[in-house]
Amino acid sequence: MLYPPSMQQDYGFTQIEADTLYFPKKMTATLGVIGDRLFADLGLKSYHLSVLRVIYANDGIDQKSIRNVIPFDKSRISVVVRELLDAGFVVDSASGRSSSLHLTELGNKAVSRTTEYKKLVSEEIFRDFSEEEMKFLDEAFVRLNKRLNEILEEAKQS
Repeated sequence: MLYPPSMQQDYGFTQIEADTLYFPKKMTATLGVIGDRLFADLGLKSYHLSVLRVIYANDGIDQKSIRNVIPFDKSRISVVVRELLDAGFVVDSASGRSSSLHLTELGNKAVSRTTEYKKLVSEEIFRDFSEEEMKFLDEAFVRLNKRLNEILEEAKQS
């Protein structure tokens, strides 16, 4: 994707630098479009899926523990959990300030569709990639993720 000349000229970004800066936003938007289409009949948005998956894998988890797994801030987790509670995907069996979150039947139905979601993501985003290119991407993302974790860890220690 070409960016306006001002992006490259005014700020001195090369095409690959501009692509790298905008890639996370573009990928997030694309995943959202695919997920929103698949889960529209349930009234779910794609951003609900990660929280549902964590609750599914950790029955009885509290909101604070969800933050340790998903890189959302406290208020974002709180809003998403509230939406899931209000829509009947999740119940909270605890009282007071702590929470003990569990999926309802509707929540389990949504989680069961995540396999279909992963398949759609692969089909739509990676359909033009060869097996060799997919292997390269996999290896590159492993290395990239490792480096990002190192940078974040260094930032925590400073």
